[in-house]
Amino acid sequence: MVRVVLLKHGSPYTNYGLKQGFNLTRDWQTFTTEFDTKGFAGTVDDGRLMFYLAPYAKAGDKYYFDSVVLEEETE
Repeated sequence: MVRVVLLKHGSPYTNYGLKQGFNLTRDWQTFTTEFDTKGFAGTVDDGRLMFYLAPYAKAGDKYYFDSVVLEEETE
């Protein structure tokens, strides 16, 4: 399991609209998700995209992430 979160890069660590868990296996997988930003008005320059492995990871585990992309949805 990995939890992916988009949040403010400082106290009070406001969630900016993404908090999603993904179940991992030993095989390469592709995950996609859509979310709406929230928790702020206008634009921000303090966002943090976090891949949260604790408390799921165990000593010696290895994780690989490739081609992480954030795109604005266009209509």
